[in-house]
Amino acid sequence: SITHAGGGGGTPLNPLGMENTSACGVEALLHVLLRIVLGFRPLGSSGSSEDGAATGRRLGTLRPSHEQLLFDVIVPLHKPSGMVLWRDQTPLIGLYHEALVKTIGAFLSMDRTLVGPIVGALLHQDVWPGTEGGNTPKVVLLLHEVDTLIGLLLQREDSDDQEKLLLASLDDYLLPLVLRLCSCISSENSRISERALQFFRNKVFKKLVQRRLSDVGYLFLRALSRCPSREVPWNPTVRKMTLLVL
Repeated sequence: SITHAGGGGGTPLNPLGMENTSACGVEALLHVLLRIVLGFRPLGSSGSSEDGAATGRRLGTLRPSHEQLLFDVIVPLHKPSGMVLWRDQTPLIGLYHEALVKTIGAFLSMDRTLVGPIVGALLHQDVWPGTEGGNTPKVVLLLHEVDTLIGLLLQREDSDDQEKLLLASLDDYLLPLVLRLCSCISSENSRISERALQFFRNKVFKKLVQRRLSDVGYLFLRALSRCPSREVPWNPTVRKMTLLVL
């Protein structure tokens, strides 16, 4: 199965310097699966292109079997935390991450209200590396993915009511996301800090923050000010990006 090919849960690190090949073939399988998913029809879609645009493509509902495939098979492919080769700092999921994000995006194009649950799943401790894991490349990949998926939440043709509904669908997941981002922003690792700060270039993310500014604004302010130490970021790029956000 795909999950077996991906190593199932957290793949142990490789201290012997041997190349980890447990993810071989996953990318090819995901490309095949992507073509299949693109042929799925959400509940409520019809044969009419006009009706399909109004329901399935915009605010459709994913079929239960397809949702099960997404959360039970596709999302767990984020769990491996090993490296292909430690000295090259290439995370195992990096071998198939691009195809993985495209496949998830295909699911979300049918039901954008699932962006929140997917983000919540990516923030789970089974997926997100711990503070002592030292897996910076995986954290950067996950930050990139969450940023990308949030950007898929809204479309230009959404009505005001649809936009409000879609933004509200992330309410339960916004605080955990903000806490994670604040931890990344205040990190001494410049790669992680830079990637977290790039979220503020995402127009959808800024809308999410603005509608809950009273709840999360002070958290960002503390992270950007690096309270309580108030130390100036050592990296010049991080310093510049922090000032731009402030």
